[in-house]
Amino acid sequence: MDPQERLFLETSWQAMEDAAYNKRALSGKAIGVFAGVMYGEYQLHGADELAKGHIIGANTSFSSIANRVSYFYNLSGPSIAVDTMCSSSLTALHLACESIKHGECEMAFAGGVN
Repeated sequence: MDPQERLFLETSWQAMEDAAYNKRALSGKAIGVFAGVMYGEYQLHGADELAKGHIIGANTSFSSIANRVSYFYNLSGPSIAVDTMCSSSLTALHLACESIKHGECEMAFAGGVN
């Protein structure tokens, strides 16, 4: 698993607990996930290992960062990863606010990882 994906999932769990929710309470709800992501170089570790004769599956997919959280909590809101370089986290937050404002979701996980 891409470390960015793992960190975003771990941090979403901390945010959920800090907001006094649990996984069961969020399941099936229209909750969005908006992840700002910038670097997708984890797959390069796979190339290094392949050069040494070891075959490993080191993949990077920005969409999997947001979608892993949506899948883990069984959320039904929008699940979006954005890459706008240095403004990715801010853009993710903006998109989350707009999604709530327009009724696409009732709450959201929003942030960035890199």
